[in-house]
Amino acid sequence: MVADAPSNALAVRRSVTRLSSVASASTARLPGRLLAGGMSPRSPSLVGQQAAQRRAGTRSLSPDRPSLSESDRFARTGRQSMTRKPPVPGAQTPRRPATALRAKSMQVRSARAPRCESLPDSPSFTLLVRSLSGDVLATLPGAKGSWTRRELLSALAPTAPAPVGKSYRFIFGDRMLAGGLMLRDLGLAPGISSNGVVGIELNAIVMENEALPVFAEARDCLQCIDRRDIVEVRAMRTPPNTVLYVVEAIGCVLGEQRGRAWENTKEILKSPQTLLEKLIGFDPDDDAVRICHVLGPYIESDFFEPERVLRASRACGALCQWCHALHTYCRFAEATGLA
Repeated sequence: MVADAPSNALAVRRSVTRLSSVASASTARLPGRLLAGGMSPRSPSLVGQQAAQRRAGTRSLSPDRPSLSESDRFARTGRQSMTRKPPVPGAQTPRRPATALRAKSMQVRSARAPRCESLPDSPSFTLLVRSLSGDVLATLPGAKGSWTRRELLSALAPTAPAPVGKSYRFIFGDRMLAGGLMLRDLGLAPGISSNGVVGIELNAIVMENEALPVFAEARDCLQCIDRRDIVEVRAMRTPPNTVLYVVEAIGCVLGEQRGRAWENTKEILKSPQTLLEKLIGFDPDDDAVRICHVLGPYIESDFFEPERVLRASRACGALCQWCHALHTYCRFAEATGLA
């Protein structure tokens, strides 16, 4: 055992020498930049640098090979890098003045929104309203081309109102003055009356209007409503459907509906006197087509029968009767071409 000790020590020394030579050869094959920085191939600092290079788009193909330039990358991949170029020190990004931005935004808005230019009103003229027999019903000096059927009826009311239960239908040629049409839309031509007055002629046809007396009666019933009944309706917390439907319908006709909730609907009852004045002075010829469309669903409902509504509220019963009469009148106007 003692004799073998020198030989064992010699074998150990040879193994150590062999391992040292293998380690030196492995270190010589490492890149110079790793040895200079004192980092191993799996050093955390190297991993962090490689991750940063990948995020920046400048990752090298190998540890000892430089990264591709922008031109080389475009030559290989066919596309440019999406990374932004670093800003030049001292350079400022030019900004558009605020006035130019506002002018540009105004141009865009004006290009999107259609222009609404008011038509110039023609000078006043004398309008001759004739019957089918040729008699002059009225001579209206100071008439304007912007008059609609509503303004024309107002001008005729003092001198030649329509007979009770009847209505006027104004015709020029094959066109009729109805809805939102104005006198200038009919293309009226000058004419001469029997007394030599130069003006523009318009034919007026007297026609039966069965819905007009019904609407006039319902309008007169509004004047008999007690204001305290309207205050009582507004004080209801949870009104029945009959009351709710009537108040909703009144709001839709007046264009003041603020939602289906009762807290919003009952706001039109805040001033009973103002509400009744609006309903009594309401012109059914103003927009008959819209009123037919608005009141149609309510008229078909079982909760909108005047007798049934009257059991819940006297004020709402009269208001419901007025809505039915208004709907009947507007349907007649729409069917006869007056709307």
